[in-house]
Amino acid sequence: MKNSLATLFLTLCTTACFGQGALNPTGSPTPTMKTLDQLDAKLEKRTPISSLPFNITDSGSYYLTTNLFSTAGYIYVSPQNVTLDLNGFTMDGSSNALSAVYCYANIDLNLTIRNGTFRNYGSGAVVVSATQYPVHFENVQMINGSIGFWCSSGSTFLNCGFYNNKTYGLITGISSTIKNCVFSGNGIPAQVGSASVVSGCTFYTNTGSLNLASSCTISDCTFVGNTAQQIAGSDGEQILNCIVRSGGNTGIGVANASTIKNCLVSQNSQQGINCGNNCVIQDCQVVSNSVDGISAVSSCIILNNLTTLNGIGNTIIAGIHTLGSGNRIDGNLSRANGGYGIRADGGTGADVIIRNTAGANPTANYSPSTGATFGTIQNPSSMTNTFGNVVF
Repeated sequence: MKNSLATLFLTLCTTACFGQGALNPTGSPTPTMKTLDQLDAKLEKRTPISSLPFNITDSGSYYLTTNLFSTAGYIYVSPQNVTLDLNGFTMDGSSNALSAVYCYANIDLNLTIRNGTFRNYGSGAVVVSATQYPVHFENVQMINGSIGFWCSSGSTFLNCGFYNNKTYGLITGISSTIKNCVFSGNGIPAQVGSASVVSGCTFYTNTGSLNLASSCTISDCTFVGNTAQQIAGSDGEQILNCIVRSGGNTGIGVANASTIKNCLVSQNSQQGINCGNNCVIQDCQVVSNSVDGISAVSSCIILNNLTTLNGIGNTIIAGIHTLGSGNRIDGNLSRANGGYGIRADGGTGADVIIRNTAGANPTANYSPSTGATFGTIQNPSSMTNTFGNVVF
């Protein structure tokens, strides 16, 4: 203990004996912070828009400073590489204005519009005259217009909303992308060009259909309570992982060479799924639709689906109904529908019907129920043909 105290005493004395340097500063302080001008030089230059009309003639970033009423005109965009930030404000066309933003160009504009609302425009809040040049939208709403946005091929729409537009919520050209958007209360929610992608969107209580040109991909979308056919497709569509319910017409309708997988289709007023030729319908739940659960024409694969409670009270309706020939109906469960479980109008030998399970269908579980391409009906406990069909 004594040694410790002695050591502490010597240390304190040694520290006190030696100088600690000058206490006064050697010179005047100099600034170490950057000036506002220096900071501003690194920031994106933004031009304010506080009144209409406004002509954008130079590339760059523009932003609204207030709500704007399109009494006197619109924002006219002609150069490339323009960003228009609505800045949380609204552009309003209630004075019978046709458009809020008009683009006339024969070059790729690379125009981005974000963060605000358009309402009450008569001919498309944003109109692009050239069909081949895209516009990009982020976090934008279009409300109470005649046509929401009328845009060219390759346009993108991210986190946008289209509400109560009388004719169309959106018209867009080929190879467009629509992601995480909401369409509600519109006439036709969207008219989408071929080879476009629609994902993560919600469509509810629209009067018309989501209208698709050919070769589109629709995934992870929800359709509820739309009056017309909820998805109206053409050839070569891919419809994946969607919920389609409580519509006023057919749930999903496509033409030829299309694929529908992993969808829940229920409580629609016509067919659940209706397709043409050369289609694949797989792993879907098709429940409580007013007419046929699944309807197909020729050369389709109908695989591993559940069809039940479709067409209740109508003895000619089927869980699965084919109208032509050359179909493969395989591994489905079709039970307790209004008339038939599986009905193949092509007759005996027209379709391959194997490994299905059907029961409690009042008209017939299978029609036809014999033939060279029909897996013999067997009891599951004593099956000898692995391609046989089951009744229970």
